[in-house]
Amino acid sequence: MSHLGPATKPFQICSIDTIGGFGGSRSTKRYLHLLSDHFTRYAYVLTSSTQNANDFIKLIRNCAETDDIELILSDQYP
Repeated sequence: MSHLGPATKPFQICSIDTIGGFGGSRSTKRYLHLLSDHFTRYAYVLTSSTQNANDFIKLIRNCAETDDIELILSDQYP
């Protein structure tokens, strides 16, 4: 695995992950999808009841309204 180095501008390097398995009778939202910008350290969050590609696409589109994301890091996704 290569080293990326530090990000030098916003949305140059971002990480995505899902925190899930939340249960409860009051909400149908079971998953928290998280996108973290390595330069600004801002975290963007989307909650959903599913864990599919459309959820990640929606999260990325919401975050990148002003700038394009250059590189997305993930742990278990192709």
